[in-house]
Amino acid sequence: MNAKYGFDPGLRNAHVQLLRHVPAGARVLDIGCASGYLGQEARKKGCLVWGIDVVRPPAGAVRGFEKVWVGDVEKMALKGSYEAVLLADVLEHLREPERLLLRLKPRLTENGFLLVSIPNVANWKVRLQLVRGRWRYTDTGILDRTHLRFYTHRTARALLETAGYRIVWEGHTGFRGRARHRPGLLAFQFLFKAVR
Repeated sequence: MNAKYGFDPGLRNAHVQLLRHVPAGARVLDIGCASGYLGQEARKKGCLVWGIDVVRPPAGAVRGFEKVWVGDVEKMALKGSYEAVLLADVLEHLREPERLLLRLKPRLTENGFLLVSIPNVANWKVRLQLVRGRWRYTDTGILDRTHLRFYTHRTARALLETAGYRIVWEGHTGFRGRARHRPGLLAFQFLFKAVR
């Protein structure tokens, strides 16, 4: 869990774009729920929300969640069935993200889906650093020092498709809205809705 993050209501932000796809009243699993900021927004839509995080959320932060499991999502048994599974900036932190994606498939209802955001390591700022011979980890963002994996648009898509998911929507966050013209270069994050 990273206390540095909270809900960002900006219209082009990943949080808002992903939550648009969560239907009212859905059963939602928020993996990497942190302080519960995304799950709380889903609850405002009448959703039932379960959470998983490696660190226990602060007292009261996930009030109203049906249950929060604390532990390593890559090792714990997964329970329940869900219409929506939120993986907002999670997959890049995992040792074996493909394995988790496979384990989530039976947890999705017949019409269930994943909502994923993943940082773009090919963003122009990272490329500029590389041209200058630099690779500097940071406390947050694309080169967050806790990231174990790095993805481009192509490899992010391949991660989901190799695990047997079909991508039905794509979005991105970016450089003052201009990322739509060159998302591989300008996007900070790629966003996906994927079904079994």
